[in-house]
Amino acid sequence: MPAEKEEFSTMLGECIQYVLKIVLGEKPAQIIFSRLQSLDISTNPRKFHDALYPVFKRGAVVLEKVIVKELFQRLNVPYEEKELFDFESEVNFAKQVFTSRMKEVPL
Repeated sequence: MPAEKEEFSTMLGECIQYVLKIVLGEKPAQIIFSRLQSLDISTNPRKFHDALYPVFKRGAVVLEKVIVKELFQRLNVPYEEKELFDFESEVNFAKQVFTSRMKEVPL
């Protein structure tokens, strides 16, 4: 995995852990995150939604929105809530922003 993809994946994982801890508490967050770690969420965010939805139903979308807001905040990108939220699209947009910024930074 190229460095920027790995760094974005790490950032996304940190956002997910942070939000799960705040919303669910330490122990439930650890359990859920450990089960989700095998998914490469940064490459296929749809898998994350597919894993969360059976457990949380509509609450999964609420968790995803909070995760995306946290991710955008860490990227210092304003977040505008859309009428039709799509976790996959939002994560892919954040990845594009992150990748373009990595390319702008001189070595």
